[in-house]
Amino acid sequence: MVDFSFRVLQFPRYPEIAIRHLTGLLNSTSSGDRGLKSLQNSPQIPQYKETNIRKIDELIDDILNYQGAGFSEIEWIYCLYCKEEWDRNHQELGMISASYIWKVAIENDWLRNCLFWRLALYFDRPEFEKTKYLPRSLANTFTDGKSELENVAPLSIQTLECLRSYRSEDLTKLSLDNVQTPRNLLASCYLPLHLSIVNEALNAVGEIFVKFVQSKNCDRPQQEWLLDCLTEMSHHQQLEAVTTLLSQLSTRQGQQLETILNWLQNNYGPYTPRSHWNELSDNGQSALMKWLGALNYNYFRELVDLLLERLNLPEWEQKQLKKRKKFWSHYSDRFKRIRILLPPSSIETLGKVLSHQNISVIREDASKETEVCIFDFGDWAIAEFFRGEGSETRIFKTSSKPEIKRFLFESTDLSLKQIRCLGGEVLDHKFLWQYYSEQTLRSLNLYMNEGTRLVKGLPPGENQYNPERGLPEPNLKKQQERQHKLKQWQDEIKRIEREAKARFKEEELLHKYKK
Repeated sequence: MVDFSFRVLQFPRYPEIAIRHLTGLLNSTSSGDRGLKSLQNSPQIPQYKETNIRKIDELIDDILNYQGAGFSEIEWIYCLYCKEEWDRNHQELGMISASYIWKVAIENDWLRNCLFWRLALYFDRPEFEKTKYLPRSLANTFTDGKSELENVAPLSIQTLECLRSYRSEDLTKLSLDNVQTPRNLLASCYLPLHLSIVNEALNAVGEIFVKFVQSKNCDRPQQEWLLDCLTEMSHHQQLEAVTTLLSQLSTRQGQQLETILNWLQNNYGPYTPRSHWNELSDNGQSALMKWLGALNYNYFRELVDLLLERLNLPEWEQKQLKKRKKFWSHYSDRFKRIRILLPPSSIETLGKVLSHQNISVIREDASKETEVCIFDFGDWAIAEFFRGEGSETRIFKTSSKPEIKRFLFESTDLSLKQIRCLGGEVLDHKFLWQYYSEQTLRSLNLYMNEGTRLVKGLPPGENQYNPERGLPEPNLKKQQERQHKLKQWQDEIKRIEREAKARFKEEELLHKYKK
Protein backbone atom coordinates (compact mmCIF):
# COMPACT_ATOMS: atom_id res chain seq x y z
CA MET A 1 0.00 0.00 0.00
CA VAL A 2 1.47 3.41 -0.96
CA ASP A 3 1.07 6.30 1.44
CA PHE A 4 1.26 9.77 -0.11
CA SER A 5 2.38 12.92 1.66
CA PHE A 6 3.07 16.51 0.63
CA ARG A 7 5.70 18.74 2.05
CA VAL A 8 4.70 22.19 3.27
CA LEU A 9 6.60 24.74 1.18
CA GLN A 10 7.21 28.43 1.69
CA PHE A 11 7.37 30.34 -1.60
CA PRO A 12 9.01 33.72 -2.12
CA ARG A 13 6.60 36.63 -1.83
CA TYR A 14 7.11 37.74 -5.44
CA PRO A 15 4.50 36.35 -7.83
CA GLU A 16 6.77 34.81 -10.44
CA ILE A 17 8.52 31.49 -9.70
CA ALA A 18 10.73 29.57 -12.09
CA ILE A 19 9.44 26.14 -13.08
CA ARG A 20 12.56 24.50 -11.67
CA HIS A 21 11.42 25.64 -8.18
CA LEU A 22 8.08 23.85 -8.59
CA THR A 23 9.03 20.58 -10.24
CA GLY A 24 10.50 19.48 -6.93
CA LEU A 25 6.93 19.20 -5.69
CA LEU A 26 6.48 16.31 -8.06
CA ASN A 27 9.51 14.40 -6.79
CA SER A 28 9.98 12.19 -3.73
CA THR A 29 10.06 13.93 -0.36
CA SER A 30 12.91 13.52 2.04
CA SER A 31 10.85 10.95 3.98
CA GLY A 32 10.72 8.69 0.95
CA ASP A 33 7.02 9.32 0.25
CA ARG A 34 6.02 10.30 -3.24
CA GLY A 35 4.48 13.70 -3.67
CA LEU A 36 1.92 15.04 -6.11
CA LYS A 37 3.22 12.76 -8.83
CA SER A 38 1.47 9.88 -7.08
CA LEU A 39 -1.90 11.41 -7.83
CA GLN A 40 -1.82 10.45 -11.46
CA ASN A 41 -0.27 7.71 -13.52
CA SER A 42 2.17 9.80 -15.55
CA PRO A 43 1.84 13.57 -15.24
CA GLN A 44 3.25 15.41 -18.24
CA ILE A 45 5.28 18.23 -16.72
CA PRO A 46 6.57 20.70 -19.32
CA GLN A 47 10.35 20.63 -19.31
CA TYR A 48 11.00 24.37 -19.52
CA LYS A 49 14.42 25.58 -18.51
CA GLU A 50 14.02 29.23 -17.60
CA THR A 51 10.39 30.02 -18.39
CA ASN A 52 8.51 31.61 -15.50
CA ILE A 53 4.94 30.80 -14.46
CA ARG A 54 2.42 33.54 -14.96
CA LYS A 55 1.49 35.77 -12.08
CA ILE A 56 -1.14 34.51 -9.65
CA ASP A 57 -3.39 37.43 -10.68
CA GLU A 58 -3.34 36.19 -14.26
CA LEU A 59 -4.14 32.63 -13.20
CA ILE A 60 -7.08 33.69 -11.02
CA ASP A 61 -8.33 35.93 -13.81
CA ASP A 62 -8.34 32.93 -16.18
CA ILE A 63 -10.17 30.85 -13.56
CA LEU A 64 -12.86 33.52 -13.20
CA ASN A 65 -13.19 33.56 -17.00
CA TYR A 66 -13.65 29.78 -17.17
CA GLN A 67 -10.17 29.21 -18.63
CA GLY A 68 -8.81 27.05 -15.79
CA ALA A 69 -9.28 23.79 -17.67
CA GLY A 70 -6.18 24.59 -19.73
CA PHE A 71 -3.81 24.95 -16.78
CA SER A 72 -0.81 22.67 -16.46
CA GLU A 73 -0.19 20.76 -13.23
CA ILE A 74 2.62 23.17 -12.37
CA GLU A 75 0.27 26.13 -12.71
CA TRP A 76 -2.26 24.46 -10.43
CA ILE A 77 0.41 23.76 -7.83
CA TYR A 78 1.48 27.39 -7.90
CA CYS A 79 -2.13 28.56 -7.68
CA LEU A 80 -2.93 26.37 -4.66
CA TYR A 81 0.13 27.51 -2.74
CA CYS A 82 -0.35 31.19 -3.45
CA LYS A 83 -4.12 31.46 -3.21
CA GLU A 84 -4.40 31.84 0.58
CA GLU A 85 -2.38 35.07 0.52
CA TRP A 86 -4.12 36.21 -2.66
CA ASP A 87 -7.51 35.70 -0.97
CA ARG A 88 -6.52 38.01 1.89
CA ASN A 89 -5.92 40.79 -0.62
CA HIS A 90 -9.01 40.02 -2.73
CA GLN A 91 -11.66 39.02 -0.22
CA GLU A 92 -14.54 39.72 -2.55
CA LEU A 93 -13.23 37.22 -5.13
CA GLY A 94 -11.67 34.55 -2.89
CA MET A 95 -14.77 32.40 -2.45
CA ILE A 96 -15.98 32.90 -6.03
CA SER A 97 -12.65 31.82 -7.54
CA ALA A 98 -12.52 28.84 -5.18
CA SER A 99 -15.95 27.68 -6.37
CA TYR A 100 -14.75 27.92 -9.96
CA ILE A 101 -11.70 25.79 -9.12
CA TRP A 102 -13.99 23.06 -7.76
CA LYS A 103 -15.95 23.18 -11.03
CA VAL A 104 -12.74 22.53 -12.96
CA ALA A 105 -11.98 19.63 -10.61
CA ILE A 106 -15.17 17.86 -11.66
CA GLU A 107 -13.58 17.11 -15.05
CA ASN A 108 -9.91 17.16 -14.03
CA ASP A 109 -8.98 13.92 -12.19
CA TRP A 110 -5.52 15.12 -11.26
CA LEU A 111 -6.72 18.39 -9.77
CA ARG A 112 -9.62 16.69 -7.99
CA ASN A 113 -7.34 14.14 -6.34
CA CYS A 114 -4.92 16.88 -5.36
CA LEU A 115 -7.70 18.95 -3.77
CA PHE A 116 -9.22 15.94 -2.00
CA TRP A 117 -5.83 14.97 -0.59
CA ARG A 118 -5.19 18.43 0.79
CA LEU A 119 -8.77 18.82 1.99
CA ALA A 120 -8.36 15.64 4.05
CA LEU A 121 -5.24 17.10 5.67
CA TYR A 122 -7.07 20.40 6.21
CA PHE A 123 -9.87 18.62 8.10
CA ASP A 124 -7.39 16.57 10.13
CA ARG A 125 -4.97 19.26 11.26
CA PRO A 126 -5.38 21.77 14.11
CA GLU A 127 -6.69 25.23 13.24
CA PHE A 128 -3.30 26.96 13.11
CA GLU A 129 -1.97 24.42 10.56
CA LYS A 130 -4.95 24.09 8.24
CA THR A 131 -4.01 26.68 5.62
CA LYS A 132 -0.57 25.11 5.17
CA TYR A 133 -2.39 22.39 3.26
CA LEU A 134 -5.28 24.14 1.51
CA PRO A 135 -6.54 27.71 1.19
CA ARG A 136 -9.50 28.32 3.49
CA SER A 137 -11.65 29.47 0.58
CA LEU A 138 -11.33 26.06 -1.10
CA ALA A 139 -12.21 24.25 2.12
CA ASN A 140 -15.25 26.47 2.69
CA THR A 141 -16.61 26.04 -0.84
CA PHE A 142 -16.17 22.26 -0.95
CA THR A 143 -19.84 21.69 -0.11
CA ASP A 144 -21.01 24.04 -2.90
CA GLY A 145 -20.01 21.62 -5.64
CA LYS A 146 -20.48 18.46 -3.60
CA SER A 147 -23.48 17.15 -5.51
CA GLU A 148 -21.64 17.39 -8.85
CA LEU A 149 -18.46 15.91 -7.38
CA GLU A 150 -20.48 12.99 -6.01
CA ASN A 151 -21.35 12.00 -9.57
CA VAL A 152 -17.68 11.40 -10.41
CA ALA A 153 -16.24 10.37 -7.02
CA PRO A 154 -19.07 9.27 -4.70
CA LEU A 155 -16.96 7.25 -2.25
CA SER A 156 -14.37 10.01 -1.92
CA ILE A 157 -17.10 12.52 -1.10
CA GLN A 158 -18.65 10.22 1.52
CA THR A 159 -15.23 9.69 3.08
CA LEU A 160 -14.42 13.41 3.11
CA GLU A 161 -17.78 14.10 4.77
CA CYS A 162 -16.74 11.76 7.59
CA LEU A 163 -13.46 13.65 7.89
CA ARG A 164 -15.21 17.03 7.80
CA SER A 165 -17.60 16.15 10.63
CA TYR A 166 -14.83 14.19 12.39
CA ARG A 167 -17.22 11.41 13.36
CA SER A 168 -15.00 8.36 13.61
CA GLU A 169 -18.02 6.04 13.96
CA ASP A 170 -19.29 7.23 10.57
CA LEU A 171 -15.94 6.44 8.98
CA THR A 172 -16.04 2.97 10.56
CA LYS A 173 -19.58 2.37 9.25
CA LEU A 174 -18.55 3.52 5.78
CA SER A 175 -15.54 1.22 5.80
CA LEU A 176 -17.76 -1.71 6.86
CA ASP A 177 -20.30 -0.88 4.14
CA ASN A 178 -17.48 -1.02 1.59
CA VAL A 179 -15.76 -3.99 3.29
CA GLN A 180 -12.46 -2.13 3.59
CA THR A 181 -10.54 -1.20 6.71
CA PRO A 182 -10.57 2.56 7.43
CA ARG A 183 -7.00 2.83 6.16
CA ASN A 184 -7.72 0.85 2.99
CA LEU A 185 -10.81 2.97 2.41
CA LEU A 186 -8.66 6.11 2.44
CA ALA A 187 -6.15 4.46 0.11
CA SER A 188 -8.87 3.55 -2.40
CA CYS A 189 -9.89 7.22 -2.47
CA TYR A 190 -6.28 8.44 -2.87
CA LEU A 191 -6.40 10.14 0.53
CA PRO A 192 -3.64 10.32 3.18
CA LEU A 193 -3.48 7.21 5.35
CA HIS A 194 -2.02 8.54 8.58
CA LEU A 195 -4.86 10.77 9.73
CA SER A 196 -5.73 10.92 13.42
CA ILE A 197 -9.31 9.83 12.73
CA VAL A 198 -8.11 6.45 11.41
CA ASN A 199 -6.99 5.36 14.86
CA GLU A 200 -10.29 6.51 16.36
CA ALA A 201 -12.20 4.66 13.64
CA LEU A 202 -10.37 1.47 14.61
CA ASN A 203 -11.39 2.09 18.23
CA ALA A 204 -15.04 2.03 17.11
CA VAL A 205 -14.77 -1.22 15.11
CA GLY A 206 -15.98 -3.50 17.94
CA GLU A 207 -19.12 -1.48 18.70
CA ILE A 208 -20.01 -0.96 15.03
CA PHE A 209 -19.57 -4.65 14.22
CA VAL A 210 -21.76 -5.68 17.17
CA LYS A 211 -24.56 -3.39 15.97
CA PHE A 212 -24.22 -4.82 12.46
CA VAL A 213 -24.48 -8.43 13.68
CA GLN A 214 -27.48 -7.57 15.85
CA SER A 215 -29.38 -6.04 12.94
CA LYS A 216 -28.30 -8.03 9.86
CA ASN A 217 -26.97 -11.35 8.66
CA CYS A 218 -23.20 -11.24 8.94
CA ASP A 219 -21.64 -13.03 5.98
CA ARG A 220 -18.03 -13.99 5.36
CA PRO A 221 -16.96 -10.63 3.76
CA GLN A 222 -18.03 -8.69 6.86
CA GLN A 223 -16.29 -11.19 9.13
CA GLU A 224 -13.11 -10.89 7.09
CA TRP A 225 -13.42 -7.09 7.33
CA LEU A 226 -13.38 -7.40 11.11
CA LEU A 227 -10.31 -9.65 11.00
CA ASP A 228 -8.51 -7.18 8.72
CA CYS A 229 -9.30 -4.39 11.19
CA LEU A 230 -8.14 -6.48 14.15
CA THR A 231 -4.87 -7.13 12.33
CA GLU A 232 -4.27 -3.40 11.80
CA MET A 233 -4.96 -2.53 15.45
CA SER A 234 -2.49 -2.16 18.27
CA HIS A 235 -2.64 -5.03 20.75
CA HIS A 236 -4.54 -2.88 23.26
CA GLN A 237 -7.12 -1.88 20.64
CA GLN A 238 -7.49 -5.50 19.56
CA LEU A 239 -8.05 -6.71 23.11
CA GLU A 240 -10.69 -4.01 23.65
CA ALA A 241 -12.48 -4.98 20.42
CA VAL A 242 -12.44 -8.69 21.31
CA THR A 243 -13.77 -7.89 24.78
CA THR A 244 -16.59 -5.86 23.21
CA LEU A 245 -17.57 -8.76 20.95
CA LEU A 246 -17.57 -11.29 23.79
CA SER A 247 -19.52 -9.07 26.18
CA GLN A 248 -22.16 -7.67 23.80
CA LEU A 249 -22.94 -10.52 21.40
CA SER A 250 -25.01 -13.44 22.62
CA THR A 251 -23.66 -16.97 22.51
CA ARG A 252 -25.95 -17.82 19.59
CA GLN A 253 -24.84 -14.74 17.64
CA GLY A 254 -21.18 -15.48 18.31
CA GLN A 255 -21.55 -19.10 17.28
CA GLN A 256 -22.71 -18.03 13.80
CA LEU A 257 -19.42 -16.24 13.09
CA GLU A 258 -17.31 -19.21 12.02
CA THR A 259 -14.53 -17.18 10.36
CA ILE A 260 -14.12 -15.07 13.49
CA LEU A 261 -14.36 -18.12 15.75
CA ASN A 262 -11.42 -19.72 13.98
CA TRP A 263 -9.39 -16.54 14.45
CA LEU A 264 -10.37 -16.29 18.13
CA GLN A 265 -9.41 -19.90 18.73
CA ASN A 266 -6.00 -19.33 17.12
CA ASN A 267 -5.29 -16.05 18.92
CA TYR A 268 -7.25 -16.17 22.19
CA GLY A 269 -8.03 -19.87 22.66
CA PRO A 270 -7.06 -21.48 25.99
CA TYR A 271 -4.98 -24.23 24.38
CA THR A 272 -3.21 -22.28 21.63
CA PRO A 273 0.53 -21.58 21.97
CA ARG A 274 1.29 -17.87 22.58
CA SER A 275 -2.42 -17.18 22.98
CA HIS A 276 -3.73 -14.04 24.70
CA TRP A 277 -6.24 -16.13 26.68
CA ASN A 278 -4.91 -14.97 30.05
CA GLU A 279 -5.49 -11.33 29.11
CA LEU A 280 -9.25 -11.87 28.85
CA SER A 281 -11.45 -11.24 31.88
CA ASP A 282 -13.22 -14.14 33.59
CA ASN A 283 -16.44 -13.16 31.83
CA GLY A 284 -14.61 -12.91 28.51
CA GLN A 285 -13.10 -16.36 28.96
CA SER A 286 -16.47 -17.83 29.85
CA ALA A 287 -18.14 -16.27 26.81
CA LEU A 288 -15.35 -17.38 24.48
CA MET A 289 -15.57 -20.97 25.69
CA LYS A 290 -19.27 -21.03 24.81
CA TRP A 291 -18.55 -19.57 21.38
CA LEU A 292 -15.78 -22.07 20.71
CA GLY A 293 -18.03 -24.92 21.82
CA ALA A 294 -20.13 -24.46 18.71
CA LEU A 295 -17.05 -24.32 16.50
CA ASN A 296 -15.71 -27.56 17.93
CA TYR A 297 -19.09 -29.27 17.67
CA ASN A 298 -19.16 -28.23 14.01
CA TYR A 299 -15.93 -30.17 13.43
CA PHE A 300 -17.63 -33.24 14.90
CA ARG A 301 -20.71 -32.69 12.75
CA GLU A 302 -18.55 -32.21 9.66
CA LEU A 303 -16.80 -35.53 10.29
CA VAL A 304 -20.10 -37.38 10.69
CA ASP A 305 -21.48 -35.84 7.50
CA LEU A 306 -18.38 -36.82 5.54
CA LEU A 307 -18.51 -40.38 6.87
CA LEU A 308 -22.13 -40.65 5.76
CA GLU A 309 -21.36 -39.15 2.37
CA ARG A 310 -18.10 -40.87 1.45
CA LEU A 311 -18.03 -44.24 3.18
CA ASN A 312 -20.27 -47.12 2.19
CA LEU A 313 -21.67 -47.77 5.68
CA PRO A 314 -24.45 -50.23 6.57
CA GLU A 315 -27.82 -48.58 7.03
CA TRP A 316 -27.88 -49.24 10.79
CA GLU A 317 -24.51 -47.50 11.23
CA GLN A 318 -25.71 -44.54 9.18
CA LYS A 319 -28.80 -44.15 11.37
CA GLN A 320 -26.72 -44.42 14.53
CA LEU A 321 -24.26 -41.75 13.40
CA LYS A 322 -27.09 -39.37 12.51
CA LYS A 323 -28.59 -39.84 15.98
CA ARG A 324 -25.22 -39.23 17.66
CA LYS A 325 -24.76 -36.02 15.69
CA LYS A 326 -28.17 -34.79 16.84
CA PHE A 327 -27.60 -35.84 20.46
CA TRP A 328 -24.24 -34.06 20.83
CA SER A 329 -25.62 -30.90 19.20
CA HIS A 330 -27.40 -30.30 22.51
CA TYR A 331 -24.01 -30.13 24.26
CA SER A 332 -22.32 -27.81 21.75
CA ASP A 333 -21.77 -25.08 24.38
CA ARG A 334 -19.71 -27.54 26.47
CA PHE A 335 -17.08 -28.42 23.84
CA LYS A 336 -13.82 -26.78 24.88
CA ARG A 337 -11.77 -28.46 22.16
CA ILE A 338 -11.85 -31.54 19.99
CA ARG A 339 -9.34 -33.99 18.55
CA ILE A 340 -10.14 -36.14 15.52
CA LEU A 341 -8.45 -39.53 15.07
CA LEU A 342 -8.76 -41.31 11.73
CA PRO A 343 -7.66 -44.79 10.64
CA PRO A 344 -5.27 -44.88 7.64
CA SER A 345 -8.08 -45.85 5.27
CA SER A 346 -10.14 -42.78 6.23
CA ILE A 347 -7.21 -40.36 5.97
CA GLU A 348 -7.18 -40.79 2.19
CA THR A 349 -10.93 -40.28 1.95
CA LEU A 350 -11.53 -37.60 4.58
CA GLY A 351 -8.25 -36.05 5.70
CA LYS A 352 -7.91 -33.55 2.86
CA VAL A 353 -11.45 -32.20 3.08
CA LEU A 354 -11.85 -31.85 6.86
CA SER A 355 -11.41 -28.25 7.99
CA HIS A 356 -10.23 -29.13 11.51
CA GLN A 357 -6.47 -28.80 12.01
CA ASN A 358 -6.04 -31.28 14.88
CA ILE A 359 -6.38 -34.51 12.87
CA SER A 360 -4.18 -37.51 13.67
CA VAL A 361 -3.75 -40.99 12.25
CA ILE A 362 -4.71 -43.82 14.58
CA ARG A 363 -1.86 -46.23 15.21
CA GLU A 364 -2.76 -49.71 14.00
CA ASP A 365 -3.00 -52.30 16.80
CA ALA A 366 -5.13 -55.09 15.28
CA SER A 367 -8.39 -53.42 16.39
CA LYS A 368 -11.20 -53.11 13.88
CA GLU A 369 -11.05 -49.71 12.19
CA THR A 370 -13.09 -46.78 13.44
CA GLU A 371 -12.89 -43.02 13.60
CA VAL A 372 -12.67 -41.45 17.07
CA CYS A 373 -13.48 -37.97 18.34
CA ILE A 374 -12.13 -36.85 21.70
CA PHE A 375 -14.05 -34.04 23.39
CA ASP A 376 -12.70 -31.81 26.13
CA PHE A 377 -15.55 -31.07 28.54
CA GLY A 378 -13.45 -29.41 31.23
CA ASP A 379 -13.28 -31.85 34.15
CA TRP A 380 -14.09 -34.68 31.76
CA ALA A 381 -12.70 -36.03 28.50
CA ILE A 382 -15.03 -38.01 26.25
CA ALA A 383 -13.93 -40.45 23.53
CA GLU A 384 -16.58 -41.22 20.92
CA PHE A 385 -15.93 -44.39 18.87
CA PHE A 386 -17.91 -44.01 15.67
CA ARG A 387 -18.36 -47.56 14.34
CA GLY A 388 -17.08 -51.12 14.36
CA GLU A 389 -16.91 -53.36 17.43
CA GLY A 390 -17.97 -51.65 20.62
CA SER A 391 -18.90 -48.38 18.94
CA GLU A 392 -18.97 -46.95 22.45
CA THR A 393 -18.56 -43.65 24.27
CA ARG A 394 -15.94 -43.48 27.05
CA ILE A 395 -15.94 -40.79 29.72
CA PHE A 396 -12.73 -40.10 31.66
CA LYS A 397 -12.55 -38.00 34.81
CA THR A 398 -9.60 -35.72 34.16
CA SER A 399 -9.97 -33.30 37.06
CA SER A 400 -8.30 -35.82 39.38
CA LYS A 401 -6.07 -37.34 36.67
CA PRO A 402 -5.12 -34.51 34.28
CA GLU A 403 -2.47 -36.72 32.71
CA ILE A 404 -5.29 -38.62 30.96
CA LYS A 405 -6.37 -35.46 29.14
CA ARG A 406 -2.80 -34.59 28.24
CA PHE A 407 -2.29 -38.10 26.89
CA LEU A 408 -5.49 -38.04 24.84
CA PHE A 409 -4.80 -34.62 23.32
CA GLU A 410 -1.01 -34.59 23.08
CA SER A 411 0.10 -38.13 22.27
CA THR A 412 1.26 -38.44 18.68
CA ASP A 413 0.94 -42.22 18.64
CA LEU A 414 -2.55 -43.02 19.93
CA SER A 415 -4.19 -46.35 19.18
CA LEU A 416 -7.68 -47.67 19.90
CA LYS A 417 -6.41 -50.18 22.46
CA GLN A 418 -4.46 -47.45 24.27
CA ILE A 419 -7.62 -45.39 24.71
CA ARG A 420 -9.67 -48.41 25.77
CA CYS A 421 -7.11 -49.62 28.30
CA LEU A 422 -7.76 -46.41 30.27
CA GLY A 423 -11.23 -47.73 31.12
CA GLY A 424 -13.54 -44.88 32.06
CA GLU A 425 -17.33 -44.80 32.17
CA VAL A 426 -18.58 -46.69 29.11
CA LEU A 427 -21.83 -45.75 27.35
CA ASP A 428 -23.58 -47.75 24.64
CA HIS A 429 -25.58 -46.74 21.57
CA LYS A 430 -28.22 -49.43 21.79
CA PHE A 431 -31.95 -49.18 22.41
CA LEU A 432 -32.90 -46.03 24.47
CA TRP A 433 -29.24 -44.97 24.66
CA GLN A 434 -30.05 -41.22 24.56
CA TYR A 435 -31.98 -41.40 27.83
CA TYR A 436 -29.26 -43.31 29.67
CA SER A 437 -26.43 -41.21 28.21
CA GLU A 438 -28.17 -38.00 29.27
CA GLN A 439 -28.70 -39.38 32.78
CA THR A 440 -25.03 -40.34 33.08
CA LEU A 441 -23.83 -36.96 31.82
CA ARG A 442 -26.26 -35.21 34.18
CA SER A 443 -24.79 -37.13 37.12
CA LEU A 444 -21.40 -35.66 36.14
CA ASN A 445 -22.84 -32.10 36.02
CA LEU A 446 -22.72 -32.07 32.23
CA TYR A 447 -26.03 -30.60 31.09
CA MET A 448 -27.57 -29.91 27.71
CA ASN A 449 -27.36 -26.38 26.30
CA GLU A 450 -29.41 -23.75 28.05
CA GLY A 451 -32.81 -23.38 26.39
CA THR A 452 -33.06 -27.00 25.19
CA ARG A 453 -36.67 -28.18 25.30
CA LEU A 454 -36.92 -30.85 22.59
CA VAL A 455 -34.14 -33.36 21.91
CA LYS A 456 -33.42 -34.07 18.26
CA GLY A 457 -33.54 -37.64 17.01
CA LEU A 458 -36.21 -38.86 19.45
CA PRO A 459 -39.91 -39.50 18.71
CA PRO A 460 -42.65 -37.29 20.20
CA GLY A 461 -43.34 -38.19 23.80
CA GLU A 462 -39.72 -39.22 24.35
CA ASN A 463 -38.05 -36.00 23.21
CA GLN A 464 -39.30 -33.54 25.85
CA TYR A 465 -36.38 -32.26 27.91
CA ASN A 466 -36.66 -30.85 31.43
CA PRO A 467 -33.55 -29.02 32.71
CA GLU A 468 -34.20 -30.39 36.20
CA ARG A 469 -35.06 -34.01 35.38
CA GLY A 470 -33.78 -34.64 31.86
CA LEU A 471 -35.67 -36.85 29.40
CA PRO A 472 -38.84 -38.83 30.25
CA GLU A 473 -38.03 -42.16 31.89
CA PRO A 474 -38.89 -45.17 29.66
CA ASN A 475 -41.59 -47.51 30.93
CA LEU A 476 -40.67 -50.83 32.52
CA LYS A 477 -41.35 -52.86 29.39
CA LYS A 478 -38.92 -50.77 27.35
CA GLN A 479 -36.30 -50.95 30.08
CA GLN A 480 -36.54 -54.74 30.09
CA GLU A 481 -36.27 -54.81 26.30
CA ARG A 482 -33.14 -52.67 26.53
CA GLN A 483 -31.51 -55.01 29.06
CA HIS A 484 -32.09 -57.93 26.73
CA LYS A 485 -30.57 -56.11 23.75
CA LEU A 486 -27.65 -54.84 25.80
CA LYS A 487 -26.36 -58.25 26.91
CA GLN A 488 -24.37 -59.04 23.76
CA TRP A 489 -22.83 -55.55 23.65
CA GLN A 490 -21.74 -55.77 27.29
CA ASP A 491 -19.95 -59.05 26.62
CA GLU A 492 -18.27 -57.51 23.59
CA ILE A 493 -17.07 -54.47 25.56
CA LYS A 494 -15.59 -56.68 28.28
CA ARG A 495 -13.66 -58.62 25.67
CA ILE A 496 -12.41 -55.49 23.90
CA GLU A 497 -11.29 -53.89 27.15
CA ARG A 498 -9.64 -57.10 28.34
CA GLU A 499 -7.60 -57.30 25.13
CA ALA A 500 -6.62 -53.64 25.43
CA LYS A 501 -5.39 -54.00 29.02
CA ALA A 502 -3.45 -57.12 28.13
CA ARG A 503 -1.60 -55.14 25.45
CA PHE A 504 -1.04 -51.81 27.27
CA LYS A 505 -0.62 -50.72 30.89
CA GLU A 506 -2.26 -47.46 31.93
CA GLU A 507 0.60 -46.44 34.23
CA GLU A 508 3.18 -46.89 31.49
CA LEU A 509 1.15 -44.89 28.97
CA LEU A 510 0.49 -41.98 31.33
CA HIS A 511 3.88 -41.83 33.06
CA LYS A 512 5.44 -39.10 30.92
CA TYR A 513 2.22 -37.03 30.97
CA LYS A 514 2.25 -36.63 34.75
CA LYS A 515 3.43 -33.29 36.07
